[in-house]
Amino acid sequence: MRQANDETFSLFTTMATNDVETFLRERGFSDKIMEIFAANGVDTTEVLNSIDESDLKEFGLNFGERRKLALAIDGRKVEAVSSTHAVDGSQEASAGGTALSQISNTAGNNTASQGFQVAEIMKGDPKGKDIIQQLEGRNVSGQELVSLRKLVVKILTKHLTEKAGDLYPRTQEKEAMAKALVTEFPCFKDRTPGCKGYELFFSEGEGFIEWRLKTMRQSAKRAGGPSNTSQLKKKNKK
Repeated sequence: MRQANDETFSLFTTMATNDVETFLRERGFSDKIMEIFAANGVDTTEVLNSIDESDLKEFGLNFGERRKLALAIDGRKVEAVSSTHAVDGSQEASAGGTALSQISNTAGNNTASQGFQVAEIMKGDPKGKDIIQQLEGRNVSGQELVSLRKLVVKILTKHLTEKAGDLYPRTQEKEAMAKALVTEFPCFKDRTPGCKGYELFFSEGEGFIEWRLKTMRQSAKRAGGPSNTSQLKKKNKK
């Protein structure tokens, strides 16, 4: 399936430095921003996708610049993943759309065995209960939905790492969490024809859950601390 879409996938995962500059220039960012990105080694899509506002703050950017960049990067992630899986979905549909539909309809039923009850996980976090209240019974969209999605991903990714005992949870668990998330909160579901609905959060080593994990690993590396959460807990107890 992936071989048929190598061109789209390579554009998503192996962007060269000049392409990063093009991305910034097309969105009206200044030469100063491009120089800062280059100086900090932001020269591939993988690095670009892992950046959040805390990273941008370390670059010395002001609030407005950080927010504009964060929104632009976030929008690019959604467009890239949606485009990739829309192509895959159309290929699968031509081979057997009925089977794909059946998989999509039963995705939520397969998560119970993984033990991921998203609502319960959210309630265990100080901010989680408020997020649930904001998502339930309301038609959330736009920037508000993006902000809530980021918070949800942080909470659920934290749970994944605590369950795994390190910053490298298994692929099956990341995919199961992505499925459970869109089942619990359909407002986050990708409704692109041919998609299963959870790909924006995790699919084949990409998505919001994976990017959050990469950010956590980079932060741990910069801090010189262990990536094993049990070691981090022991360290905090000392």
